[in-house]
Amino acid sequence: MPVSGAGTGGAAPGFSGQGGMVAPVAGASGATAGSGGTGSGTGGTTAGAGGMPGAGGASGSGGMSGTGGMSGGGGASGTGGDPGAMMCKAEPVHMGGLTQYDQTPLGNCGMPWPSDDLYGAMATADYGASAVCGMCAEVTGPTGQKTIIHAVDQCPIASNPKCVAGHIDLSHTAYQAIVPSNYQFGGEVPNSSPISWHYVACNTSGPIVYHFKDGTSVNWLAVQIRNSRYGIASLQYRRNGGAWENLSAPTGDLAYYVANGPNTTTYDFRVTDVNGQVLEDDGLQLMVNGDVSGHAQFPTCR
Repeated sequence: MPVSGAGTGGAAPGFSGQGGMVAPVAGASGATAGSGGTGSGTGGTTAGAGGMPGAGGASGSGGMSGTGGMSGGGGASGTGGDPGAMMCKAEPVHMGGLTQYDQTPLGNCGMPWPSDDLYGAMATADYGASAVCGMCAEVTGPTGQKTIIHAVDQCPIASNPKCVAGHIDLSHTAYQAIVPSNYQFGGEVPNSSPISWHYVACNTSGPIVYHFKDGTSVNWLAVQIRNSRYGIASLQYRRNGGAWENLSAPTGDLAYYVANGPNTTTYDFRVTDVNGQVLEDDGLQLMVNGDVSGHAQFPTCR
């Protein structure tokens, strides 16, 4: 399929260049790629406060053999979530416009397209050299309708001037979920009439998944974390119970963590999400161009 700008391959050996995005479906000719709106959305709701302890009952009157009053019951606990859960990273609210595009064989992240067809290509300024790949964002449309998308692609500013910071190129399904069919600007929401969005937890089931890239061997390791509730901040590995070593963070379009010369096909992994939560998996066997399930999922932060 034709693409608008070729994505770059990873810096490490063995990466093949990924295609860039196809051009967005044309919107109204008068739309401009103006700056985002000035309003900032509010963050999520705060955790519920714990209930007040109940007051003790009054004691029985003197001289009588009556029993003392009943002691008051403690107040109900608040609904603030698991007290042992880690605090969520504060996520800012972004403002920008929307376009829509057709799915390509593979997005810049190198991840599978989500089965619900709710995905988006993030502007280069927000893509962070693939740091946001696999994260989920709640997008609020121009009339207040909301949907949650997976960030699995990049909207390259080099080939699409509409893709300024805050702009998202959505799948047709995601766009139609939050933009009415009779919207005044038709097939896009201009950056001059912005919507809002912020990152949220993905609605995942099952544990995280380690995907080993094709070309991975005892001499070169490239791993991508999939099916994660939150974004990934770092990935470490160790061999034969030795010291933890850092894999290089993604620096190009493809969201793979890389290590040169691991000299093993059996790995222990330590994964840290953007909230600082850590998962460890031991004794995972290399599966070239294949998936290996971890043992757990990141808990919901509060």
